Amino acid sequence: MNLFSKHFELTEKYLSKIFDACNNMYFDNSLIKIPVNIIDSSEVNGYFKFDIDFENKILKNPRIEISKTHKRPYEALERTMLHEMLHYKVFLELTGGEIAAAFDAYNTENTDLFNKILYLENYAHGNKWNSYVTDINNKYNLKIS
Repeated sequence: MNLFSKHFELTEKYLSKIFDACNNMYFDNSLIKIPVNIIDSSEVNGYFKFDIDFENKILKNPRIEISKTHKRPYEALERTMLHEMLHYKVFLELTGGEIAAAFDAYNTENTDLFNKILYLENYAHGNKWNSYVTDINNKYNLKIS
């Protein structure tokens, strides 16, 4: 897929169009639309984030954030978006039981298990995410990492 021209303005509207096109092409429109925001970060190209409401024991406000200082060529925006959308896919597949278990782990101060269940920190690129990356890379001859 090539949505990109050599001259584009990195706006949230443009990123939203990339999300929609990727959702259509790679996910058969199975992902619920979420905000795609521009952030001011020179450390990363993008993030998938969500809020953790410890009081109500829920996960909320999923979003993708793309750095306004994205240093890759324009074609790489698609790969960055797909990378973050795969994190979102893993998030959407969390079951109520898994989320409850994560909060139980948190309440017993087992933050490693909490992070592992919710695919946070060192677990973000775990087996499930890697499996999806491998599938998309093989099916579409991409190099998402």
